Amino acid sequence: MKGKVAYILLAAVWAMPLEAVTRDLKSAKPRTIEVQEEVWVKKNEDLENLRNKILRLETELRVSRAEIVRLEGELEQAYAQKEPDKTYSVREGDNLWKISRRFYNDPYKWLWVFKANMDQITDPDQIYPKQVLEIPRY
Repeated sequence: MKGKVAYILLAAVWAMPLEAVTRDLKSAKPRTIEVQEEVWVKKNEDLENLRNKILRLETELRVSRAEIVRLEGELEQAYAQKEPDKTYSVREGDNLWKISRRFYNDPYKWLWVFKANMDQITDPDQIYPKQVLEIPRY
């Protein structure tokens, strides 16, 4: 009786005739194994794809690290070969505006000259002839 009730419940759930439910139940075991195998194969494919992606990313990371080391070396060489700042002897009629226009082609960079020489310039409007100013490289 219990088996008959189970078939009827399954028939109601699937909305199938009772004969079809009985036939499907007899073949349910092989179908379940087949589905599990398909799921297993799909999961293995996904896992393999993830492994390949991880290997590719690890390789890119190694290349990036090597590139960083190379660029750090170039930066250290550039600092070692950096030209010293220029100096300029102030003439009568000069001001920081004119000096920055002469060296940077931009008079608005007068503040760079002022900041580099704050030890000897207290007021940017007051510089004196024969005063030697550092002209920083930026």
